[in-house]
Amino acid sequence: MRNFCLPHLARTLTGRLVTVLLLCLILPAPGPGAAAALSPGHPGEPLGDFLDAGGRLDLDALRSSGYEGGLDLRGWRVALDPLTQEPRLAAPARREEIEDRWWVGFGRAGANDAVNALALYAGDLIAAGSFTQIGGVLAERIARWDGSAWHPLGSGVDAGVEALAVYEGSLVAAGWFSQAGGAAAARIARWDGTSWMPLGTGMNGRVAALQIYQGELAAAGDFTTANGLTAARIALWNGATWRALGTGVDRTVYALAVHDSKLIAGGKLTRAGGQPAGYLAAWDGSAWQTLGSGVNSWVYALAAHDGLLYAGGIFETAGGNPAPYLASWNGASWSAVGETLDGAVRSLASAASGLLVGGYFTGAGAASLDHLALWDGAGWQGIGGGATDVVLSMLLDGSSLYAGGVFLEAGGNDTPYIARWDGAMWSAFGSGEGLDGEVAALAVYAGGLIAGGGFSRAGEVYAGRIARWDGAHWSPLGAGFDNGVAALAVYEGDLYAGGTFTLADGQPAGGIARWSGSGWVPMAGGVGGC
Repeated sequence: MRNFCLPHLARTLTGRLVTVLLLCLILPAPGPGAAAALSPGHPGEPLGDFLDAGGRLDLDALRSSGYEGGLDLRGWRVALDPLTQEPRLAAPARREEIEDRWWVGFGRAGANDAVNALALYAGDLIAAGSFTQIGGVLAERIARWDGSAWHPLGSGVDAGVEALAVYEGSLVAAGWFSQAGGAAAARIARWDGTSWMPLGTGMNGRVAALQIYQGELAAAGDFTTANGLTAARIALWNGATWRALGTGVDRTVYALAVHDSKLIAGGKLTRAGGQPAGYLAAWDGSAWQTLGSGVNSWVYALAAHDGLLYAGGIFETAGGNPAPYLASWNGASWSAVGETLDGAVRSLASAASGLLVGGYFTGAGAASLDHLALWDGAGWQGIGGGATDVVLSMLLDGSSLYAGGVFLEAGGNDTPYIARWDGAMWSAFGSGEGLDGEVAALAVYAGGLIAGGGFSRAGEVYAGRIARWDGAHWSPLGAGFDNGVAALAVYEGDLYAGGTFTLADGQPAGGIARWSGSGWVPMAGGVGGC
């Protein structure tokens, strides 16, 4: 019987014949029904067919296809949410990653899901979003950074946070949640430094934006009641009670800002105070007003900067004139901003050096911007190489710029979901946890995604170099192995693992074993010499 080194075989995992080689020719030739290995270059089973728009593996599509077999990682960069553990794949960000088979992002800093909002409170940076872990610390969707480590804010909240504000000495968080600190708090709550408290009985729908306006806290989103009273998608809190702003608006509000002593609301709205409004409207303290003819589609972000109001979103025109994705309002008319960005704007922030813009774009004209840019009034500037995906929130604190979003890298550095720019480079926060080692092989088996490599932990469970992702959680496959897994294959309905291990489920196994569905079975003789 011939022996082959498993890492070499892993590099050549391309089809049924090589699957046999992967198993070191221990098995007889596969029958006509054996599954082929899945690889990006395989013409019948392209990996992209099983990825959604966010780069996530669509297990439902895999299951419905009936496919089982190996996944070739060449040409893909794979990242993992350290606690929720969902795999995401993307095209390599750098040329040297093309032949890289290892997963990035294990034991790294950052969060395990999107950071939607940032704020400063009591001398600390507050980050909030969809994450449940940040910098290796369990934190339910909101956490504070004290300059050296992340800390949870009590037991956090039970669903996503979309907006933060500081009002009357308290930190206010708003979003989708129904509990804060384990107690009822309908979509909005405040943190006083030690505990969470509701703001009245809250809202009956999501709160997406917060803004201080004339001494009161404005909240806006999808809701139709506040404190049990009618308040169509926007309301004001005076510290004791909620009140409506006239008859409100007809559709979701995503962004709020103050400009020219007015509260500006932007989003999907087409009517405000019962009058037509082109996705934007202004509240002057007693009535709703329009901003010219507005824009022709949704507004995601607003910011007042250098005397102008800036609006960003997915629109193509402003005031009836071309102004894709970003426009400025001077109180009388709309104008386009510089060379056209090539994608939608999702976040805006004012800085002394210019307007900070984050979103889906990667450039403007000849400028490469990669989801994050500075408009200095005359032209576009990139910021340290930008980020690998959408920037949802930005915050300035002295000489530091903080960015949050759904990106995994900023400036070429590993910074999952949150990063800091110090004027020279992007960096991450703390030291995260997740899988504690590399992943060298993937396979689809029994409706789940199987990962094998050098890790010993998957999420919060022990997983000896191999684990299964069922679409929501990781689970171990028995006691696993005592050393690395280099290759995986599915042969005649069974899962096989090969690598440098000598034990499988605590029993001798010379580098190769078969999963029976309930335990690992060594292959007679094994494969020595790798």
